[in-house]
Amino acid sequence: MALVENKKSLMNFLYVYRSMILIVIFCIARVGVNGQVSYGGRPYPYEDRKAYSHIVKMPLFDYNLVRSQLDEEKTLDGRKPLPVAWNYEVNLNPYNSGNWHRVNDTTRLWRLEIQSDNAYALNVFFNEFALEKGVRVFLYDPAQTHIRGSFDHRSNKPSGSFPVSFIPGEKIIVELQVPWDMPDFGRLNIGVVGHAFADIFGSKDRKDGQFGKSGDCNVDINCPAGDEWQVLKRAVCRIIFISGLSQVLCTGTLINNTAIDGKPYLLTANHCINKSKEAESAIFYFGYESPECDGTDGSIENSLAHSVIKATSDSLDFSLLLLSEEPPDSYNPYFAGWTISDNPAPSSVCIHHPMGDVKKITIDEDPVTSQYQADLHPTHWLFDSTPNGFWRVIRWNIGVTENGSSGAPLLNNNGLIVGNLTGGDADCSNPVNDYFSKFHL
Repeated sequence: MALVENKKSLMNFLYVYRSMILIVIFCIARVGVNGQVSYGGRPYPYEDRKAYSHIVKMPLFDYNLVRSQLDEEKTLDGRKPLPVAWNYEVNLNPYNSGNWHRVNDTTRLWRLEIQSDNAYALNVFFNEFALEKGVRVFLYDPAQTHIRGSFDHRSNKPSGSFPVSFIPGEKIIVELQVPWDMPDFGRLNIGVVGHAFADIFGSKDRKDGQFGKSGDCNVDINCPAGDEWQVLKRAVCRIIFISGLSQVLCTGTLINNTAIDGKPYLLTANHCINKSKEAESAIFYFGYESPECDGTDGSIENSLAHSVIKATSDSLDFSLLLLSEEPPDSYNPYFAGWTISDNPAPSSVCIHHPMGDVKKITIDEDPVTSQYQADLHPTHWLFDSTPNGFWRVIRWNIGVTENGSSGAPLLNNNGLIVGNLTGGDADCSNPVNDYFSKFHL
């Protein structure tokens, strides 16, 4: 009898254990091996043979030429986005590149290898992405250490486009898996290949190459200065997106609406994202922070792809985006509140990603003002923008903002959004004169 009872107990344990494992596998598969929301499965083993794939090489990257072109393109004078990658416009699809072959009785495979010498990392933007049910796409490095996907019909967007986050190294492989008996897989075309010229992944002891890149005066969100802001911090994310010739880092904030229904609106700057392609190409990284004060690098696993513009203004320098999917509960998202009061905040906080670094907190213990600095040559966008349309932080008491901080929220003493960062003069040597669009306008 005892043997029977023990056997029953063992069977019950195995059933519960198996169920727990299946739940864990499902959760991992849903979020994906490397964070961007995906739908499970694995690519087929990859062998670096010409017969197995077709290599497309990008033109030799000339950093000096790129730098000069970027300088001509942006001319932002005091605004704070951060270019990190160069865009090669391409037209690559299963009909004009790569190789097809049959792997078994159920699946045929298309593969394309893309190479760009001296890149820290590569990514792609599908300007056409409309998959039939049963079709899957993966992207990975030759060793299959970093895998994005699978992406399938559930990844299709109304815009018909789809961005994929960066994969470390000079080579990536795109793999399309199609059921053998399916004549039409849908549409798939790569319109942009991104070549990261900044070390956005870093060395082996860092998850992200921007870690530690911000000025020494900046303060991690999990230091004592951030103790009162542990809920609000969950609204702030890092953004990377296609902007003209380059890909750029900025900051954004999940923002609540009056229905309080969790609709994923996100506030950032117009000079970051103001065109449909920029919004559609954007990858949003949530929870990128050091786990402790002055600690190690954080995780870049929690990301979402694609958004649409709902409202924008160049003269007030804001954009309101709608993410194409809701942040999973596992991301622990928070939707920040806001106020349309026009009273200057008696004190304020900015939570942001300076230089694309882990999340930082910057504090002004004094009231903001509507008055601009009285120098002889004020920043030109103050004259070109909405009159009296910006809050001015005269001097930060803790930390500063930097390139990559653009779009970050200005939060008043009650933790409500009153503006978003457009730019300014502040740096660690002189933490003065930063400007935020007035939210009530």
